[in-house]
Amino acid sequence: MTTTIFDTWSHSTTTSSPTPTITGGQSTNPSSGKQIRTVVNPVYHLYLQLVDGKPQLGPESKSGYFVYGTTVALVMADGSKLYLNVGTSSTSYKVRQLDV
Repeated sequence: MTTTIFDTWSHSTTTSSPTPTITGGQSTNPSSGKQIRTVVNPVYHLYLQLVDGKPQLGPESKSGYFVYGTTVALVMADGSKLYLNVGTSSTSYKVRQLDV
């Protein structure tokens, strides 16, 4: 169910190797971007956020703030950005990942 929240967005798929180490936390400043929220049960009103270096859904109090245009990026506390990408997979679902 969580994989449907980005399926209507136009994006490019990228692969990075090796995966960079993510240091620091995501921004907690609401003016740094917008939240991404699910609106369909069973994950109604969960928010996209960075947990242990991976994008996950969770409570609003831990929500990440994103900027978007031609790309979607999570704003980090130090002002840097992690870009939301779709991983490659042969399964019916595609893994979402955040990369520098």
